[in-house]
Amino acid sequence: MTLRIISWNLRHGGRGRAAAIARQLSEWKPDVLVLQEYRDVPEIQRGVTDSGLNHVLSPRHDSERRNRVLIASKHRLKRSPMPVTPQPERVAAARVLTGRQALDIIAVHIPNRNSGVKYEFLNALTTHLGVPRSRRMLLLGDMNSGIKGTDDETSFFNRRESDWTASFSRAPWCDAFRRMHGDLRAFSWRSPNAGNGFRIDHAFVTSSLASQLTRCEYLWSATDGIANSDHAALLLELDATLDPVSE
Repeated sequence: MTLRIISWNLRHGGRGRAAAIARQLSEWKPDVLVLQEYRDVPEIQRGVTDSGLNHVLSPRHDSERRNRVLIASKHRLKRSPMPVTPQPERVAAARVLTGRQALDIIAVHIPNRNSGVKYEFLNALTTHLGVPRSRRMLLLGDMNSGIKGTDDETSFFNRRESDWTASFSRAPWCDAFRRMHGDLRAFSWRSPNAGNGFRIDHAFVTSSLASQLTRCEYLWSATDGIANSDHAALLLELDATLDPVSE
């Protein structure tokens, strides 16, 4: 059994692109979907459920225009402990239960520097993940961070962001894209102004889960030559022949 996971930043909730985004989701056929900059847009909500992703978890916010994260799954979801962060609508945590098997996911959309809370958010994640609560854990989403000189086409990431990202390339963590592709240069977002690229959408897995990775790549989506988002989606596939849950 292969478990297909898609993570995608929709950009402003997919405004004006909802129908195209819904079609794209149905074509990608994820078993688990993680969205950033998600809003309650009816066409996208229908696209999620029409794709068979009937188990949904997303933090609430008073404003419908507020960007949130969402986890949707074909398999049952159980809410998991979450890090205490500023802007809590930017993080969700769930255990995906596939029969006697399980995968723990933390989905994030880390604020950018201009928010004034980015480093507080990074510290909260570091504290929460200092000792992984599960042997099969996945941290993924738009992290607005990368390794300086590797994940930026032109110099942008500072030492703090670079060191934080690099820490997930060391045990007990593994950068899923780097495990599959080594030092290949790839970018998941391009500046609409300068056009330069950055790899800011990441998937970090615990070391014991890394051996079950069979695929990790970025997928760009466009309709009639017009991009459906300024971010590429991040696709992961896992060999879901996992050990029975004992945690």
